[in-house]
Amino acid sequence: MNICFVANIDESHATLRALALAEKGHNVTFISGPGVTQVDLDVRLITPRERSTRLGRFLESIRFKLEYLREIRHAKADVYMTVYSSGLGPWLLHASGENPVAAMVIGSDAYHEISDLAEDEVRLTNAYYRNADLLIAESPHMKMLLQSMGVSPDCIRTLTWGIDRQLFSESAELDIRAKYDIKSDAPLVFAPRGFKDIYDPELTIAAFHLLVQSHPDARMIMLGDKQAPSFVNRVLPLCKRLSLEEQIIFPGKIPQKAMPDHYRAASATISTARSDGAPNTSFESLFCGTPVIMGKLPNYEGRFTHGENVLLAEFTAEEFARQLRSVLEDAPLSARLVRQGKTLVDAYADNRKNLNRLEGWLKTLVRDAPRHRARLRYIYGLRLLLQPLIRSVRNGFHAPNTENSNIASIRQKPL
Repeated sequence: MNICFVANIDESHATLRALALAEKGHNVTFISGPGVTQVDLDVRLITPRERSTRLGRFLESIRFKLEYLREIRHAKADVYMTVYSSGLGPWLLHASGENPVAAMVIGSDAYHEISDLAEDEVRLTNAYYRNADLLIAESPHMKMLLQSMGVSPDCIRTLTWGIDRQLFSESAELDIRAKYDIKSDAPLVFAPRGFKDIYDPELTIAAFHLLVQSHPDARMIMLGDKQAPSFVNRVLPLCKRLSLEEQIIFPGKIPQKAMPDHYRAASATISTARSDGAPNTSFESLFCGTPVIMGKLPNYEGRFTHGENVLLAEFTAEEFARQLRSVLEDAPLSARLVRQGKTLVDAYADNRKNLNRLEGWLKTLVRDAPRHRARLRYIYGLRLLLQPLIRSVRNGFHAPNTENSNIASIRQKPL
Protein backbone atom coordinates (compact mmCIF):
# COMPACT_ATOMS: atom_id res chain seq x y z
CA MET A 1 0.00 0.00 0.00
CA ASN A 2 0.95 3.62 -0.51
CA ILE A 3 0.34 5.17 2.92
CA CYS A 4 0.58 8.91 3.54
CA PHE A 5 0.95 10.11 7.13
CA VAL A 6 -0.21 13.68 7.70
CA ALA A 7 1.50 14.30 11.02
CA ASN A 8 4.33 16.07 12.82
CA ILE A 9 7.63 14.37 11.97
CA ASP A 10 8.94 15.24 15.46
CA GLU A 11 6.12 13.28 17.13
CA SER A 12 7.22 9.81 18.18
CA HIS A 13 3.67 8.39 18.19
CA ALA A 14 3.45 9.07 14.47
CA THR A 15 6.98 8.10 13.42
CA LEU A 16 6.87 4.78 15.31
CA ARG A 17 3.70 3.76 13.51
CA ALA A 18 4.97 4.96 10.14
CA LEU A 19 8.27 3.10 10.50
CA ALA A 20 6.51 -0.08 11.63
CA LEU A 21 4.29 -0.04 8.53
CA ALA A 22 7.30 0.72 6.31
CA GLU A 23 9.11 -2.31 7.77
CA LYS A 24 6.12 -4.40 6.69
CA GLY A 25 6.94 -3.45 3.10
CA HIS A 26 4.53 -0.57 2.56
CA ASN A 27 5.48 2.67 0.79
CA VAL A 28 5.13 5.32 3.51
CA THR A 29 5.37 9.07 2.97
CA PHE A 30 5.15 11.83 5.56
CA ILE A 31 3.68 15.32 5.14
CA SER A 32 4.63 17.50 8.09
CA GLY A 33 4.97 21.03 9.30
CA PRO A 34 8.46 22.22 10.32
CA GLY A 35 10.57 19.66 12.14
CA VAL A 36 13.80 17.70 12.18
CA THR A 37 13.88 14.65 9.90
CA GLN A 38 15.55 11.73 11.67
CA VAL A 39 13.71 8.83 10.06
CA ASP A 40 14.34 6.88 6.87
CA LEU A 41 11.08 7.86 5.19
CA ASP A 42 9.97 10.08 2.31
CA VAL A 43 9.31 13.27 4.29
CA ARG A 44 7.90 16.49 2.86
CA LEU A 45 8.36 19.39 5.27
CA ILE A 46 6.32 22.56 4.88
CA THR A 47 8.07 25.41 6.65
CA PRO A 48 6.57 28.85 7.37
CA ARG A 49 8.58 31.97 6.72
CA GLU A 50 9.26 34.57 9.35
CA ARG A 51 7.23 37.79 9.07
CA SER A 52 7.59 40.83 11.30
CA THR A 53 4.16 42.48 10.91
CA ARG A 54 0.72 41.25 11.90
CA LEU A 55 -0.51 41.47 8.31
CA GLY A 56 2.60 39.68 7.07
CA ARG A 57 2.09 36.84 9.55
CA PHE A 58 -1.56 36.53 8.54
CA LEU A 59 -0.71 36.35 4.83
CA GLU A 60 2.11 33.90 5.52
CA SER A 61 -0.25 31.66 7.48
CA ILE A 62 -2.51 31.49 4.42
CA ARG A 63 0.42 30.70 2.10
CA PHE A 64 1.66 28.03 4.50
CA LYS A 65 -1.73 26.35 4.71
CA LEU A 66 -2.25 26.43 0.94
CA GLU A 67 1.17 24.82 0.39
CA TYR A 68 0.34 22.18 3.01
CA LEU A 69 -2.99 21.53 1.29
CA ARG A 70 -1.34 21.23 -2.11
CA GLU A 71 1.13 18.62 -0.82
CA ILE A 72 -1.74 16.56 0.59
CA ARG A 73 -3.65 16.66 -2.71
CA HIS A 74 -0.54 15.70 -4.69
CA ALA A 75 0.30 12.67 -2.49
CA LYS A 76 -2.15 10.34 -4.33
CA ALA A 77 -1.96 7.72 -1.57
CA ASP A 78 -4.02 4.55 -1.20
CA VAL A 79 -4.83 5.63 2.34
CA TYR A 80 -4.15 8.73 4.44
CA MET A 81 -3.34 8.40 8.14
CA THR A 82 -3.18 10.73 11.10
CA VAL A 83 -2.17 10.04 14.69
CA TYR A 84 -3.18 13.29 16.41
CA SER A 85 -6.41 14.84 15.15
CA SER A 86 -6.69 18.28 16.78
CA GLY A 87 -4.19 20.11 14.61
CA LEU A 88 -3.62 21.77 11.29
CA GLY A 89 -2.47 18.70 9.35
CA PRO A 90 -5.59 16.57 9.98
CA TRP A 91 -7.87 19.59 9.50
CA LEU A 92 -6.27 20.34 6.12
CA LEU A 93 -6.55 16.66 5.19
CA HIS A 94 -10.27 16.89 5.86
CA ALA A 95 -10.52 20.11 3.85
CA SER A 96 -8.71 18.44 0.91
CA GLY A 97 -11.41 15.82 0.51
CA GLU A 98 -8.77 13.11 -0.08
CA ASN A 99 -9.82 9.61 0.94
CA PRO A 100 -9.89 7.06 2.43
CA VAL A 101 -8.75 8.41 5.80
CA ALA A 102 -7.71 6.37 8.86
CA ALA A 103 -7.33 8.32 12.11
CA MET A 104 -5.59 6.88 15.18
CA VAL A 105 -7.22 8.76 18.04
CA ILE A 106 -4.95 9.74 20.94
CA GLY A 107 -6.44 10.39 24.38
CA SER A 108 -5.50 14.07 24.60
CA ASP A 109 -7.36 14.69 21.31
CA ALA A 110 -10.61 12.93 22.16
CA TYR A 111 -11.07 14.22 25.71
CA HIS A 112 -11.79 17.88 25.01
CA GLU A 113 -12.94 18.69 28.54
CA ILE A 114 -9.36 19.13 29.73
CA SER A 115 -7.67 20.19 26.50
CA ASP A 116 -6.71 23.73 25.54
CA LEU A 117 -8.69 23.62 22.29
CA ALA A 118 -10.78 26.67 21.51
CA GLU A 119 -14.43 26.14 20.65
CA ASP A 120 -13.81 26.46 16.90
CA GLU A 121 -10.92 23.94 17.14
CA VAL A 122 -13.18 21.42 18.85
CA ARG A 123 -15.69 21.81 16.01
CA LEU A 124 -12.96 21.34 13.39
CA THR A 125 -11.71 18.20 15.14
CA ASN A 126 -15.16 16.68 15.59
CA ALA A 127 -15.97 17.30 11.90
CA TYR A 128 -12.77 15.46 10.99
CA TYR A 129 -13.78 12.50 13.19
CA ARG A 130 -17.27 12.29 11.71
CA ASN A 131 -15.95 12.18 8.15
CA ALA A 132 -13.00 9.79 8.59
CA ASP A 133 -13.44 6.36 7.01
CA LEU A 134 -11.76 4.52 9.91
CA LEU A 135 -11.21 5.66 13.49
CA ILE A 136 -8.91 3.64 15.75
CA ALA A 137 -9.71 4.25 19.43
CA GLU A 138 -7.27 3.39 22.22
CA SER A 139 -9.91 2.02 24.60
CA PRO A 140 -13.57 0.97 24.81
CA HIS A 141 -14.37 4.19 26.68
CA MET A 142 -12.86 6.25 23.87
CA LYS A 143 -14.97 4.31 21.35
CA MET A 144 -18.13 5.26 23.25
CA LEU A 145 -16.97 8.89 23.36
CA LEU A 146 -16.46 8.97 19.58
CA GLN A 147 -19.92 7.51 19.07
CA SER A 148 -21.35 10.29 21.24
CA MET A 149 -19.75 12.79 18.82
CA GLY A 150 -21.77 11.34 15.98
CA VAL A 151 -19.26 8.85 14.58
CA SER A 152 -20.82 5.68 13.20
CA PRO A 153 -19.83 2.62 15.28
CA ASP A 154 -19.17 0.78 12.00
CA CYS A 155 -16.21 3.11 11.42
CA ILE A 156 -14.55 2.58 14.82
CA ARG A 157 -12.06 -0.10 15.84
CA THR A 158 -10.41 -0.46 19.25
CA LEU A 159 -6.64 -0.92 19.34
CA THR A 160 -3.92 -0.18 21.86
CA TRP A 161 -0.61 0.30 20.03
CA GLY A 162 1.21 -1.70 22.69
CA ILE A 163 4.84 -2.34 23.52
CA ASP A 164 7.86 -4.06 22.03
CA ARG A 165 7.97 -7.16 24.20
CA GLN A 166 11.50 -8.01 23.12
CA LEU A 167 12.79 -4.62 24.26
CA PHE A 168 10.84 -4.61 27.51
CA SER A 169 12.00 -7.99 28.73
CA GLU A 170 13.08 -8.43 32.34
CA SER A 171 16.81 -8.99 31.79
CA ALA A 172 18.55 -5.88 33.10
CA GLU A 173 21.56 -4.47 31.27
CA LEU A 174 22.29 -1.32 33.28
CA ASP A 175 22.35 -0.84 37.06
CA ILE A 176 20.26 2.33 37.30
CA ARG A 177 20.53 2.56 41.08
CA ALA A 178 24.31 2.49 40.89
CA LYS A 179 24.27 5.07 38.10
CA TYR A 180 22.25 7.54 40.19
CA ASP A 181 23.80 6.54 43.54
CA ILE A 182 20.54 5.16 44.99
CA LYS A 183 20.70 2.55 47.74
CA SER A 184 19.59 -0.92 46.69
CA ASP A 185 16.89 -1.07 49.38
CA ALA A 186 15.62 2.52 49.04
CA PRO A 187 12.08 3.02 47.65
CA LEU A 188 12.41 4.34 44.09
CA VAL A 189 9.50 5.99 42.26
CA PHE A 190 9.69 6.38 38.47
CA ALA A 191 7.75 9.19 36.75
CA PRO A 192 8.22 8.77 32.98
CA ARG A 193 5.47 10.98 31.54
CA GLY A 194 7.25 14.35 31.36
CA PHE A 195 6.53 17.95 32.37
CA LYS A 196 3.63 18.94 30.13
CA ASP A 197 0.63 20.43 31.90
CA ILE A 198 -1.58 17.49 30.98
CA TYR A 199 0.68 15.19 33.06
CA ASP A 200 0.45 17.45 36.15
CA PRO A 201 4.08 17.08 37.30
CA GLU A 202 3.39 19.31 40.31
CA LEU A 203 0.95 16.72 41.65
CA THR A 204 3.56 14.00 41.16
CA ILE A 205 6.07 16.00 43.19
CA ALA A 206 3.54 16.85 45.92
CA ALA A 207 2.64 13.17 46.31
CA PHE A 208 6.30 12.19 46.49
CA HIS A 209 6.89 14.90 49.11
CA LEU A 210 4.26 13.25 51.32
CA LEU A 211 5.79 9.83 50.69
CA VAL A 212 9.16 11.09 51.93
CA GLN A 213 7.56 11.93 55.29
CA SER A 214 7.11 8.20 55.97
CA HIS A 215 9.96 6.91 53.78
CA PRO A 216 12.77 9.47 54.15
CA ASP A 217 15.19 7.41 52.05
CA ALA A 218 12.82 7.37 49.04
CA ARG A 219 14.04 8.71 45.70
CA MET A 220 12.25 9.60 42.47
CA ILE A 221 13.41 9.75 38.85
CA MET A 222 11.39 12.17 36.69
CA LEU A 223 11.90 12.16 32.94
CA GLY A 224 11.20 15.11 30.64
CA ASP A 225 12.62 18.03 28.72
CA LYS A 226 14.66 20.17 31.10
CA GLN A 227 14.48 23.08 28.65
CA ALA A 228 10.67 23.14 28.80
CA PRO A 229 9.22 26.32 30.39
CA SER A 230 7.07 24.19 32.70
CA PHE A 231 10.21 22.58 34.12
CA VAL A 232 12.20 25.78 34.45
CA ASN A 233 9.38 27.95 35.80
CA ARG A 234 7.37 25.52 37.94
CA VAL A 235 8.81 22.04 38.47
CA LEU A 236 12.32 23.03 39.53
CA PRO A 237 11.20 25.89 41.83
CA LEU A 238 8.67 23.55 43.49
CA CYS A 239 11.39 20.98 44.18
CA LYS A 240 13.55 23.65 45.77
CA ARG A 241 10.65 24.99 47.83
CA LEU A 242 9.93 21.49 49.17
CA SER A 243 13.66 20.78 49.72
CA LEU A 244 13.60 17.79 47.39
CA GLU A 245 16.67 18.62 45.29
CA GLU A 246 18.53 15.61 46.68
CA GLN A 247 15.62 13.18 46.49
CA ILE A 248 14.41 13.84 42.92
CA ILE A 249 16.62 13.06 39.93
CA PHE A 250 16.04 14.73 36.56
CA PRO A 251 17.96 12.86 33.82
CA GLY A 252 16.19 14.79 31.04
CA LYS A 253 15.10 12.78 28.03
CA ILE A 254 16.47 9.26 27.68
CA PRO A 255 16.51 6.91 24.67
CA GLN A 256 13.78 4.29 24.40
CA LYS A 257 16.30 1.47 24.79
CA ALA A 258 17.17 2.80 28.28
CA MET A 259 13.57 2.75 29.52
CA PRO A 260 13.39 -0.96 30.52
CA ASP A 261 16.25 -0.67 32.99
CA HIS A 262 14.64 2.37 34.62
CA TYR A 263 11.36 0.49 35.05
CA ARG A 264 13.12 -2.57 36.48
CA ALA A 265 15.07 -0.47 38.99
CA ALA A 266 11.93 1.24 40.31
CA SER A 267 9.70 0.15 43.18
CA ALA A 268 6.68 1.81 41.56
CA THR A 269 5.76 3.85 38.48
CA ILE A 270 3.49 6.87 38.88
CA SER A 271 1.29 8.71 36.35
CA THR A 272 -0.76 11.76 37.34
CA ALA A 273 -2.00 12.44 33.79
CA ARG A 274 -5.25 14.41 33.84
CA SER A 275 -6.35 13.05 30.46
CA ASP A 276 -5.21 9.86 28.83
CA GLY A 277 -6.01 7.01 26.49
CA ALA A 278 -4.22 3.71 27.02
CA PRO A 279 -0.73 4.81 28.15
CA ASN A 280 2.12 2.67 26.89
CA THR A 281 4.22 3.66 29.91
CA SER A 282 1.87 1.69 32.16
CA PHE A 283 2.05 -1.40 29.95
CA GLU A 284 5.84 -1.06 29.77
CA SER A 285 6.19 -0.80 33.54
CA LEU A 286 3.95 -3.79 34.24
CA PHE A 287 5.73 -5.93 31.67
CA CYS A 288 9.05 -5.06 33.31
CA GLY A 289 7.71 -6.16 36.70
CA THR A 290 6.99 -2.79 38.32
CA PRO A 291 3.53 -1.88 39.71
CA VAL A 292 1.75 1.26 38.50
CA ILE A 293 -0.24 3.99 40.28
CA MET A 294 -2.42 6.09 37.97
CA GLY A 295 -5.08 8.75 38.31
CA LYS A 296 -8.69 7.57 38.40
CA LEU A 297 -9.92 8.43 34.90
CA PRO A 298 -13.12 7.07 33.32
CA ASN A 299 -11.25 6.46 30.06
CA TYR A 300 -9.23 3.67 31.73
CA GLU A 301 -12.39 1.56 32.00
CA GLY A 302 -12.16 -1.70 30.11
CA ARG A 303 -8.37 -1.90 30.44
CA PHE A 304 -7.11 -0.90 33.89
CA THR A 305 -8.85 -2.13 37.06
CA HIS A 306 -8.06 -0.82 40.54
CA GLY A 307 -6.54 -3.46 42.79
CA GLU A 308 -6.33 -5.99 39.98
CA ASN A 309 -3.63 -4.76 37.56
CA VAL A 310 -2.98 -1.17 38.75
CA LEU A 311 -3.85 1.14 41.63
CA LEU A 312 -6.07 4.10 40.72
CA ALA A 313 -5.95 7.24 42.83
CA GLU A 314 -8.14 10.30 43.20
CA PHE A 315 -6.32 13.44 42.06
CA THR A 316 -4.92 14.55 45.40
CA ALA A 317 -1.36 14.33 46.67
CA GLU A 318 -2.58 12.49 49.78
CA GLU A 319 -4.31 9.78 47.75
CA PHE A 320 -1.38 9.22 45.39
CA ALA A 321 1.00 9.05 48.37
CA ARG A 322 -1.28 6.52 50.08
CA GLN A 323 -1.32 4.29 47.00
CA LEU A 324 2.46 4.55 46.69
CA ARG A 325 2.83 3.41 50.29
CA SER A 326 0.48 0.50 49.55
CA VAL A 327 2.73 -1.02 46.89
CA LEU A 328 5.89 -0.28 48.87
CA GLU A 329 4.59 -1.91 52.06
CA ASP A 330 2.41 -4.73 50.69
CA ALA A 331 4.56 -7.20 48.73
CA PRO A 332 1.68 -9.62 47.89
CA LEU A 333 -0.36 -6.70 46.47
CA SER A 334 2.58 -5.52 44.38
CA ALA A 335 3.18 -9.04 43.04
CA ARG A 336 -0.51 -9.47 42.15
CA LEU A 337 -0.63 -6.17 40.26
CA VAL A 338 2.41 -7.14 38.20
CA ARG A 339 1.15 -10.67 37.54
CA GLN A 340 -2.26 -9.47 36.36
CA GLY A 341 -0.63 -6.56 34.55
CA LYS A 342 1.41 -8.92 32.40
CA THR A 343 -1.78 -10.77 31.52
CA LEU A 344 -3.22 -7.41 30.44
CA VAL A 345 -0.21 -6.78 28.21
CA ASP A 346 -0.56 -10.23 26.64
CA ALA A 347 -4.22 -9.57 25.87
CA TYR A 348 -4.12 -6.00 24.57
CA ALA A 349 -0.65 -4.49 24.30
CA ASP A 350 1.57 -6.70 22.10
CA ASN A 351 2.49 -4.25 19.34
CA ARG A 352 3.51 -6.96 16.87
CA LYS A 353 0.06 -8.54 17.05
CA ASN A 354 -1.60 -5.13 16.99
CA LEU A 355 0.44 -4.00 14.00
CA ASN A 356 -0.87 -7.00 12.07
CA ARG A 357 -4.42 -6.05 13.08
CA LEU A 358 -3.88 -2.46 11.96
CA GLU A 359 -2.41 -3.57 8.64
CA GLY A 360 -5.40 -5.84 8.06
CA TRP A 361 -7.87 -3.01 8.71
CA LEU A 362 -5.99 -0.70 6.34
CA LYS A 363 -5.97 -3.31 3.59
CA THR A 364 -9.70 -3.85 4.02
CA LEU A 365 -10.28 -0.10 3.99
CA VAL A 366 -8.31 0.32 0.76
CA ARG A 367 -10.13 -2.60 -0.84
CA ASP A 368 -13.69 -1.89 0.29
CA ALA A 369 -14.04 1.82 1.12
CA PRO A 370 -16.05 3.72 -1.50
CA ARG A 371 -13.54 5.87 -3.37
CA HIS A 372 -14.73 9.17 -4.70
CA ARG A 373 -13.04 12.02 -6.47
CA ALA A 374 -11.48 14.38 -3.93
CA ARG A 375 -13.63 17.48 -3.56
CA LEU A 376 -12.38 20.42 -1.59
CA ARG A 377 -14.53 21.29 1.39
CA TYR A 378 -14.51 25.00 0.68
CA ILE A 379 -16.37 26.29 3.74
CA TYR A 380 -14.30 24.14 6.11
CA GLY A 381 -11.11 25.19 4.32
CA LEU A 382 -12.07 28.87 4.44
CA ARG A 383 -12.54 28.60 8.20
CA LEU A 384 -9.00 27.24 8.46
CA LEU A 385 -7.52 29.99 6.30
CA LEU A 386 -9.26 32.76 8.22
CA GLN A 387 -8.83 31.19 11.66
CA PRO A 388 -6.08 33.59 12.89
CA LEU A 389 -8.07 36.63 11.70
CA ILE A 390 -11.26 35.44 13.40
CA ARG A 391 -9.38 34.67 16.60
CA SER A 392 -7.69 38.09 16.58
CA VAL A 393 -11.01 39.85 16.17
CA ARG A 394 -12.50 37.83 19.04
CA ASN A 395 -9.55 38.63 21.29
CA GLY A 396 -9.16 42.27 20.35
CA PHE A 397 -5.99 41.58 18.34
CA HIS A 398 -4.14 40.48 21.45
CA ALA A 399 -4.02 36.75 20.72
CA PRO A 400 -0.52 35.26 20.66
CA ASN A 401 0.82 34.28 17.27
CA THR A 402 0.90 30.49 16.91
CA GLU A 403 0.48 30.23 13.16
CA ASN A 404 4.21 30.02 12.48
CA SER A 405 4.60 27.13 14.86
CA ASN A 406 3.60 23.52 14.50
CA ILE A 407 2.64 23.37 18.16
CA ALA A 408 -1.05 24.06 18.65
CA SER A 409 -1.42 24.53 22.39
CA ILE A 410 0.14 24.07 25.81
CA ARG A 411 -0.76 20.41 25.47
CA GLN A 412 2.00 20.34 22.83
CA LYS A 413 -0.11 18.57 20.20
CA PRO A 414 1.42 18.42 16.74
CA LEU A 415 -0.25 20.16 13.88
